This record gives sequence, structure tokens and C-alpha cells, in this order.
Amino acid sequence: METHLSTVKIDIFIMKKLLFIMLFFPQMLWAQFSQKEGWNIHAEVNTASEESYRMHVKDMERDYDVDMQEKLKARLLAGKTHRMSDNLTVGFSVNYDYYNFSIGQRNASLTNDDQHHTFGLSGNALYKMELWEKPFIVAGNLKMEASPWGLERFSGMGTGMLMLKSSQEETLGVGLLLLVNHTTKIPFFPFAMWRKQIDDRWTVNLNYPFYSMQYTVDPQKRHTVMGGFTFDADHFWAKVPDETGKRVLLFRRSLLKTGINYEYKITPDVVMNAQAGWEYTMRAAIYSRHGGTEKMTFNHPSGIYAMMNLKVNLK
Repeated sequence: METHLSTVKIDIFIMKKLLFIMLFFPQMLWAQFSQKEGWNIHAEVNTASEESYRMHVKDMERDYDVDMQEKLKARLLAGKTHRMSDNLTVGFSVNYDYYNFSIGQRNASLTNDDQHHTFGLSGNALYKMELWEKPFIVAGNLKMEASPWGLERFSGMGTGMLMLKSSQEETLGVGLLLLVNHTTKIPFFPFAMWRKQIDDRWTVNLNYPFYSMQYTVDPQKRHTVMGGFTFDADHFWAKVPDETGKRVLLFRRSLLKTGINYEYKITPDVVMNAQAGWEYTMRAAIYSRHGGTEKMTFNHPSGIYAMMNLKVNLK
């Protein structure tokens, strides 16, 4: 019986991880390549309510009650996209992520109330061709990340996507994703994306960044309201005190957020988004410095969140 229950737990864990990667990573990669040609600037601010976690320390087989609070999360990203030919597009981006995030163990000495800084540099390429008389897209991305404690890790993603439908009224794509980083042991995953315009106002959108039923308020399509869900991730390196001093560890958390998103196209090249709702922690863990060894795991609390971002395209 114990062996059967353990197998069920492992299967559920794998299914959750597969579902998350199938939905989130391909669409995030796709979003990087859907930028307009030229310079693209993205500024974003997030905040969330305080959440209480149950933390399990694997190497010591102990549990702790931990309070975690995301006081502020901000991102500034600037990237350049260049169309080399009708079929090939290349680009690069730099980003700075700031977290004001506290982790405190109740009735104990483990506290970490710090301001975390992460820097990133990435390059990407996208190539379009035809396969079985359908558009076929091959894309790749490489990223390097660093913190104030030095260079932390390299990661990469690649995908091949076959567009079964690619009209203005409906798009449907299926493909395979290759994911390379330090926290994923299964590198290949299938995925799909779909968008269907029901009429001039209503659209079903199962595509990153907000999987939703969306309603266009005005005929000029400047104001759009969407109800649905999105996926997000937190990760940063932090110095956490322990018996041996301070260790640099990687904190990573994947989130499911559901709520309302409002999009305002100020101009064709300036778009503002505001979003608010409820977030659920799908998975959270602390890894060794380079993400190779999982040291601590957390449970799945939820809370209120709010987000606002501004995207600008410069010709």
C-alpha cells in the first residue's frame, strides 16, 4: 500500500510539472519573439499579500512554519528585435529584476529580509518555414543571469511549432519544447496555443501572457477587458543565514494567478496593462546556489496580488 501511494504522489507531481511547463514556458518563449521590430521596453511592478508557508528542510528532515511577504517586485527589460529577412528574426534583451521579499521563520533565528537584485542578458532567434504546407516556426533562446554575488547560471529554450491555423480569426499551433536549466530533469515537452475570435468584441485566448475570455470595449480596440488566468515565476539568489554562516541559495516559486486584466492601447506602440486577483503557489523550493540540489520545499498558500506594466516599442 505504501509503495502504491508513493507512486501516486510521484505521478501527480510529474503531471503538475508537465502541465505547468506545457502551458507556461512555450508561451513565454513565444512572447519574446512576438515583439515588434525595433527597441522594446517593458516596465512592470507587482505586489502581493503576506503568505504563510510550511517549509520542509530535506537534508535535516525537519518542518518549519515560515512567513513570506512579497512587498514589491519590479522588472525593467529592454530588447532589440531585428528582422534579418522575411524568414529570420533575431534579437537580444537585458533585464534588471528587483525583489523586496522577506522570509522569516516563526519563533526562531532564521530571518531573511533583504532586497534582491538579478541581472539578465539573453539572445534569441526565430526562423519561419513551411512544413506540410503549413507555417512552421523554429525558435531558440539563451540566457545568462547574475546577482550581486556573481554569475549564477545559464539557461536555454528551443521550440518547433507547427501552425495548423494562422488566420486573423483563428490561430492554432502545436509543437515540442526543449528546456535546458538546472531545475528541470525532463527536457522535452509538448505544447499547444489557440486563439479564436468569436465576433468583433469577444475572443477566446489560450495564449501567453493571459489565458482568457476577452472583451473589446470600444470599436477602436483601445480598451480590452479579460477574465482568466496567467502563470508567473519568482526566482532570485539570496544570502540565507544558517549554522555555518551565510549561504547563497536560489529561491524559485511558480504561481497560478486568476483575475481580471485591463489593457489600454495608449498608442499603437504604447500599451498599459493592469491586473488584479488571486494567486496560488503551485510549487516553491530553495535550491543550492546553481540550482542543482533541492534543499527545501514549501506548501501551496494563496493570496491577493496586483500588477501593472507598461510596454513601449521604439522604431
